[in-house]
Amino acid sequence: MVGPAQATRAVVGDRGGGADAAVDRRCAAVKPLRIQIADSSKRLAGARSELAKLQQQVEQRDRAGSEQLRAREADLKARLAAAESDVHRAQIDLVAPQDMARQLAAILQRFRS
Repeated sequence: MVGPAQATRAVVGDRGGGADAAVDRRCAAVKPLRIQIADSSKRLAGARSELAKLQQQVEQRDRAGSEQLRAREADLKARLAAAESDVHRAQIDLVAPQDMARQLAAILQRFRS
């Protein structure tokens, strides 16, 4: 009686052990490639993980920077409003003495006459 392996060998023309040896040689040749692929896959996963961490840090810094800019802008607007108020008060103070000088001159003219 002929078994399946023997029948396959008979059809292929192999007299015994040749097909198994060829498969073993192919497996031996492919094994370093599989190891290299596995190593590359691990390094790729590590790089992706580090990239995700870096992207998260960049987003956090961007948010913090935006918040700082908004705070700085609010501070500058408040300082501008205070400065404009000071300028306005100073102009009023400057105008008031001029009006007083005219008023005093008019009063003095009345006394002289």
